[in-house]
Amino acid sequence: MNEQELKMIIDYWADPKNLDLRSAAESKPSFNEILDQLRTFFKTEKKLGLDINRVHLHPYGSFFMCYDKNKWHDAKDAIIKSSMAIPKYCIKDSAKFIDIDKHIDNFELGDTSQVDQIEGIDIKKDPENELTYSFDLDEDIHCYLQFFVKCKKVYKTAGMGDTISSVGFMYHVPK
Repeated sequence: MNEQELKMIIDYWADPKNLDLRSAAESKPSFNEILDQLRTFFKTEKKLGLDINRVHLHPYGSFFMCYDKNKWHDAKDAIIKSSMAIPKYCIKDSAKFIDIDKHIDNFELGDTSQVDQIEGIDIKKDPENELTYSFDLDEDIHCYLQFFVKCKKVYKTAGMGDTISSVGFMYHVPK
């Protein structure tokens, strides 16, 4: 889901009668705001007796995969593979083999500077991949934060978020 959908679910759980589906949440929340919303999400789902034990959230230029580490194996490989699905949205050419070098000027790296501003969490950079970070949201929920190469000009947006999430979910294995 994206940052709009996460906020909408939290608002719905808090007060379903007064949810305004036409209003948008902040479209570029800080990572601290996202982490607060993820904490609220997991606390609320437990309180409501739901069994939602994995979330894949994709704010622009990065994404989070948070999961109950008692129910899921480590998600590092899954989130890295998710990031590899993005470049096809940056290329106008629909050929089966695409020479990425011809399109290199259309790529840029997501803004990693927000990681330095995250408060109250021991976030660790992966020693093998400097775009991958991991941390515990609480004692049961582990998260990965992955930055990816994004498009300066996007040729296709429909399905981008779904592709990110579905690739991550395909490679993430339950216990």
